[in-house]
Amino acid sequence: MNCKPKGLAHIGVPCRDIDESLAFYAELGFEPINIKRGINNNNVAFVENNGCRIELVESLNPDKNGVGVRIDGCIDHFALMCDDIEAAYAECVEAGYSFASDGICSAKAWEPKACKFFMIKGPNNEKIEFTKIFD
Repeated sequence: MNCKPKGLAHIGVPCRDIDESLAFYAELGFEPINIKRGINNNNVAFVENNGCRIELVESLNPDKNGVGVRIDGCIDHFALMCDDIEAAYAECVEAGYSFASDGICSAKAWEPKACKFFMIKGPNNEKIEFTKIFD
């Protein structure tokens, strides 16, 4: 394959209300880098935090676009690295976010390294994982 990935470009997340999603991701430290309304029957916004880009797509005509509004979002989850998992968890509890995990969990996927994580739900039922991998 001549076209090898060079890193993550962005994660696409369908949303019911682009302004609600922009406000939610702003609370997580994401800043809008490009917002386009009404292009190809969509409102589209790119938000970024420390090189992590998310494309939010609100369909203005779900039936025609085939995007629709999905109950659980189009992705299972995406993960954001954090330096202090306990502080991040406390901030999310204080913010009143809905959790998709039962507190801070451990993951064996990174063994022999240790990994702790928790997940919250976004306004479109997408799951956002906060993760800390320990050496």
